[in-house]
Amino acid sequence: MHVQPVASAWARQAKEDQRRQEEQRRKEDEQQEEQRWKEQQLHMVERQCLEKKRRRDEERRQEEAYRQAKEPWTSSSR
Repeated sequence: MHVQPVASAWARQAKEDQRRQEEQRRKEDEQQEEQRWKEQQLHMVERQCLEKKRRRDEERRQEEAYRQAKEPWTSSSR
């Protein structure tokens, strides 16, 4: 009978299919992990840029307040 070779061929095919599925899952997991890492980097850079902008805006406000506070003195001495 030819039952044994067919059964072992099916078993080999099933193992190969399972191996392919596991490999595909592993690749997808790696891609997702890489995507998460890229998003984290992007958010970190965005936070740094926002913080830098906030500091620059604050410095400008302080300079403007200083200039306005100084102005009455400088304009009256002319």
